[in-house]
Amino acid sequence: MTEPVARYLAIRDACAAAGGVLAVLARAMDDHLASGTPIFHGLGLYGRWQSEARREMRRRSLSAIRRPQQIAVAKPNASAKARAILKALKPYLAERWPADLLNFQATGQAPAGGDEALFQIAQRTNGNLPSARSVRRWCSK
Repeated sequence: MTEPVARYLAIRDACAAAGGVLAVLARAMDDHLASGTPIFHGLGLYGRWQSEARREMRRRSLSAIRRPQQIAVAKPNASAKARAILKALKPYLAERWPADLLNFQATGQAPAGGDEALFQIAQRTNGNLPSARSVRRWCSK
């Protein structure tokens, strides 16, 4: 492990052990690591030193801190909403989608009522059943 990385981690450990305001500083140092900016970039480490820093961070399990971009951005009820949409979409695609598509091509008007949202989803996926992941993404927007 390189001297700058050892110094950074020693300062972080000392701050965490001291408690109080210094513990807040240690949490801020953890947040810096969790923000996605690797410690070795901040210290100007490259090549062999970078791999040693990664190894030490893994050993200390600091790299296991979840980064913000890894945290799910879906709303809490997006999965339940997606399941309900998929449950309604399956029979719609089997029964009413072909007739609604022909009507839309002839008149240019989407079906009214509750079928309008299902029609838009079916149109977006060309009449195929979308994956649950795609529907969850659409629900979370």
